[in-house]
Amino acid sequence: MKFCVLYERSESGGWGAFPPALPGVGVVGKTLEEVRDLIKTAIEMHLEGMSMDELDVPEATAVAVELIEVDDPHSTSSRLKRPA
Repeated sequence: MKFCVLYERSESGGWGAFPPALPGVGVVGKTLEEVRDLIKTAIEMHLEGMSMDELDVPEATAVAVELIEVDDPHSTSSRLKRPA
């Protein structure tokens, strides 16, 4: 099975990850490599628990990810673009 996993770097330099198709499953760690290992284990444990409880295991979902650029609200040029 394959699941989409979202990774996010924290302001303190650590990392977090969660699979949107499995609410409540998430991990944090110091490095991206550590978090990749942790999230894989967390997903496997979660699916095993669901199976043991005879719950339907959700199908992996396709997700599109896009970075969208927006104006920085603190920049001078951004303030100049606002309507009067």
